Amino acid sequence: MNTANESKREVRLTAQRILTTHVHPGDDADYPAATFWTDIDLDLTAAVLVDWYMKDCLLHNAMFRQATFTGYAGFNGATFAGDAGFNGATFTANTWFDGATFTGNAEFGGATFTEGAWFDETTFTEDVRFDDATFTGNAGFGGATFTSGPTFDGVTFTGNSGHEPSGNQTSEPAGD
Repeated sequence: MNTANESKREVRLTAQRILTTHVHPGDDADYPAATFWTDIDLDLTAAVLVDWYMKDCLLHNAMFRQATFTGYAGFNGATFAGDAGFNGATFTANTWFDGATFTGNAEFGGATFTEGAWFDETTFTEDVRFDDATFTGNAGFGGATFTSGPTFDGVTFTGNSGHEPSGNQTSEPAGD
């Protein structure tokens, strides 16, 4: 990697760390962290995100349409209090949504998951669409709750899929 690309990567990672700090409420819901931004709407349409880690973060509306996640993407325990859009997003490595909560509509139409994608114990309380998504690695939805009927029209699964994670699932990233 050349110096210009290394510099761009470091700037990107720093910006990501700043952003995720502000969407993490802290460990005590009654006393959010001083750095927490409440009710934030996040629009990262077409962004390139590197080793994205939003464990236990809280967002209102979140748009990641056409975004590219290079490296792992971790949304374990995240809460999306409004709508969440991942339409056309590309996930290039293992992706975790385990234990996440979507209280608005969740859109994954046309998303591509090139390695494992886990939605175990995830809660969807409104419409969720995976129409035309592609899962080329393993996919797991074990214990996921769908209040409305999810749609999977035109989805392609080429790895193992089902209710229990299988195959090459690795541990979620440790985060910072």
